Amino acid sequence: MDRVRSVLLVFVILAPGLAAPLEAGTYPDRFVWVFGWNLGQDRDVDEITEVLETAADHKINGAVMSLGLDTLCKKSPDYFRRLEQVREVCRRRKLELIPAVFSVGYGGAALAHDKNLAAGVPVVDAPFVVVGGEAKLVPDPAIALANGGFEEHSGNRLSGYRFHDQPGEVTFVDTKIRHG
Repeated sequence: MDRVRSVLLVFVILAPGLAAPLEAGTYPDRFVWVFGWNLGQDRDVDEITEVLETAADHKINGAVMSLGLDTLCKKSPDYFRRLEQVREVCRRRKLELIPAVFSVGYGGAALAHDKNLAAGVPVVDAPFVVVGGEAKLVPDPAIALANGGFEEHSGNRLSGYRFHDQPGEVTFVDTKIRHG
């Protein structure tokens, strides 16, 4: 039942409260997003077929497929056999098969090839202190902005800043609004 959510999602977005099939002219592009299966077993094809058949019966005309297509080089012959079966259902029911081949955000395809590609922000010259065989990061001191509330001033010149763009002519200190 959870996997049929992809079809139900289309109905909620495109036609909330609509019990009858969509009218073909209402929305020229009507897609269902097929996700949650990786074609690792024959049962996946049966479940996907059920979703595609329901979508086609309701005048959906395309299926966006998230089936692990971003790692085809790692798939077995059985995967390709199952993918061909899904493709045949799409062809037979006149559903455009739209492959989702670039997984944004999770990095699955890149990490499937090399887990060492997982990375964060590069750390340069970060001091660590080792105590009892455990390294602990020594955090940088808190960053302080001189006169961060912009409330210390002399006329239209802010304390802690060297450059002022024509104080009193172009730039002015606001003395009515306070933040600090």
